[in-house]
Amino acid sequence: MVRGVFAVDKESGPTSQRVLNLCKDRLRTKKLGHSGTLDPLASGLLVVAAGPSTRLLSYITGAEKRYLAHFVLGVTTDTYDITGVVLSKSDASGIGLSDVLAAKAALEGEIQQCPPRFSAIHVDGRRAYDLARKNVEFEIEPRSATVYGLDIDENEDGSFLMSCHVSSGTYVRSLIFDLGQILGVGATMTALRRTHVGAISLEKAKKVESLSPDDVLSPKEVFPLDVHLVLGDDREISNIRNGRSIALQDSILHKVEPSPLVCGVRAFLYEGNTVSFDGLLAVGEVSNGLFAPKVVMPGGGAPIDRP
Repeated sequence: MVRGVFAVDKESGPTSQRVLNLCKDRLRTKKLGHSGTLDPLASGLLVVAAGPSTRLLSYITGAEKRYLAHFVLGVTTDTYDITGVVLSKSDASGIGLSDVLAAKAALEGEIQQCPPRFSAIHVDGRRAYDLARKNVEFEIEPRSATVYGLDIDENEDGSFLMSCHVSSGTYVRSLIFDLGQILGVGATMTALRRTHVGAISLEKAKKVESLSPDDVLSPKEVFPLDVHLVLGDDREISNIRNGRSIALQDSILHKVEPSPLVCGVRAFLYEGNTVSFDGLLAVGEVSNGLFAPKVVMPGGGAPIDRP
């Protein structure tokens, strides 16, 4: 069974679900999930998990994201991007980069933003974009978001390039729309590319047509800030598979990466002597000298090269 986490470079055009279906063919598996939808217009990093590793997606979905976005001033659309119906046009010739940089300050840090009406969020149990397409009147409540960094530069054609580092769930389209409102001329996103999901970068991604099971990432690439423990005691492996906590003793651990073990830290526990998704037994918490499993992988890890 294929298991593990993969980085895929999505092209602009297809839906994320379409890309996921293509990944199923390339990886020869039916059980796949991804860590967060990219709109059809968007390209870039789509993090995909296969087999039992889909249980790890909850640890990836909430990670911070980084994007590159292009936008133009002087136009608004109902989708907040160029795929939508134009709602207004304004003369933005008097707005320069200095004006844009001054305006962006209001969009940095802890903010409240209203997601686009054409978005995948749920409103009374239905997708907002379904309601919007049917011209149903509905309200979307503002949501909290964090913008850790926002850099903007002007392109030669007068459009702008935004590089942003944001919390999970932040809508870049809304950031650009709100920027246009602050400037008083409107703004619309013309392109979007996701470059990072947590510690995973686009540089590690493969085009879907060249993706293979050999392209699986290592756990330490996906979760570099977590503790990785390798266990070689059969009795304790059995306890983990049954959801029991175990004492963290040097006699049963082949190695600890990284160290030290700090109370409350998240840890990944592997069977054998290799840190890999094939050998992952459980994800849990280290506390008071114990490893307490929170997620036990189906079937446990695969036995590998135990010394």
